[in-house]
Amino acid sequence: MHNSQKEYELYSGLILKSTFDEINNSMISTINDENSIKEFSLLNYDNSLDNENIKFEEHQTQKLENIKKENKNLKKNFNLEEKYIKNLLNKTQLTVSQIEELIPKLKGRFFNLMNGKNSNYIMSELIQNASKKQKLIILSEIYNQIDILAINEYGSHPLQALIEKASSKDEIIMIINAVSSKNKLIKIAKNSNGTYVVQKIISYFNENYRNKINKIIIKHFTELCYNMYGVCVIKKFINTCENEQILLSLLSLFMKNIINISENQFGNYAIQIFIEKISKKEKLFSLFEQYIIFNFIRLSINRFGSRVIECFIEKLNRRKKIQLFNCLLETGYLNQIIINKYGKYVIYKLFNGYEDLYDINIRNIISNMNIDINSINNNYLF
Repeated sequence: MHNSQKEYELYSGLILKSTFDEINNSMISTINDENSIKEFSLLNYDNSLDNENIKFEEHQTQKLENIKKENKNLKKNFNLEEKYIKNLLNKTQLTVSQIEELIPKLKGRFFNLMNGKNSNYIMSELIQNASKKQKLIILSEIYNQIDILAINEYGSHPLQALIEKASSKDEIIMIINAVSSKNKLIKIAKNSNGTYVVQKIISYFNENYRNKINKIIIKHFTELCYNMYGVCVIKKFINTCENEQILLSLLSLFMKNIINISENQFGNYAIQIFIEKISKKEKLFSLFEQYIIFNFIRLSINRFGSRVIECFIEKLNRRKKIQLFNCLLETGYLNQIIINKYGKYVIYKLFNGYEDLYDINIRNIISNMNIDINSINNNYLF
């Protein structure tokens, strides 16, 4: 027998030899058996027990002790076996036919293996080399527990491998249906581990397949914007979006909630990404520009809103920057913004690179306010 075949058989045998479920079930069975014996002894205790009953009880007690000892040894060695399997897998590249033989033997264990501290790496390696049929077998088994895997620090890794390696429509649809059912998507997206799962789906799956997910994200848009992990999903969603209708829907949502999202510690990042996305789409940017200008003063003097304004200013051309600055000067709002600890950076953004275009009187105004424009520059940069 070839060494590779021996290693494969050993690999198969070790995985099948013991799992935590089997150990725990055995322990539970042991405890139940022990309690049964105690109950039997108490209910049937009689000073006149014959020698056969005494011997039977002693035999059963010894048997239980042996089982507990064996279970203890199995549990002690389980992590060592998992590590050995991982090392073996790194040395031996399993073929599709070998995995074909192995996967049916692992049925009923995929969830636990994916969720294990060490075994999740084993499953990730198996998934990397599995065929479409084999991946569908795994997906069908974990379908109803996909949210538990997604938010688990171990389970999320092999699940991401399934997403990355999904090569057929059947696999993609099964994954999307699984995460979309019973509002699981939002729970996953707002989790520190789950956010990467949803981002993987957005990155790897075509927009045409993601209709269900797109609708859920848009429905819970503001909720995700206000969450530190949810906003990462929103940023990925915006960056990968090429559908004009979806971009219009996002524009509408941002315009309706522009103050709340801009002034939120997480939401402001979502708007900045959206500004970057639509900056080269003249019609969309023009619509959005009106809402920014309307709320310009309030956002400029807000800790998080000022970041949105700075991002917006960066996307303005020379002519619009001059118009905006002159408008602030004429309406008297320049003073209100420039003396604010956040607003002064907004004014710097307007000056930066275009100082020669502004009237000398503007610099005199700034000087009269006892504000050093160089100090603004230094504070902004550092």
